[in-house]
Amino acid sequence: MNDITTKLVDDYDYYLRYAINLTGNKETAGVFVQDAFVKVAGTREEDVKYARTWFCTIIHHFYLSFIRKQTRHRSIELLVDIADARGSPDLCYVELRKALEDL
Repeated sequence: MNDITTKLVDDYDYYLRYAINLTGNKETAGVFVQDAFVKVAGTREEDVKYARTWFCTIIHHFYLSFIRKQTRHRSIELLVDIADARGSPDLCYVELRKALEDL
């Protein structure tokens, strides 16, 4: 069994640059690349036809997940701010819809 990670390690700098281009942050990019390596550990080389593209797709999915979590967190903060401004935990539907559209 030939593990794909040995082939992918040779292109580590390429993957890091790709992730930096997505995130704009070297530390976050490094985490995405490392997480992608953990995810593919044990995958056989024969199971992957286009290793570089496949691995970049995995990194991209980590990035999208990260963005979704940030957006979700901002949405909750915005709703709390609106509720605080009204002095009531109850939000009317119109205010809630407007807050979500502003994101």
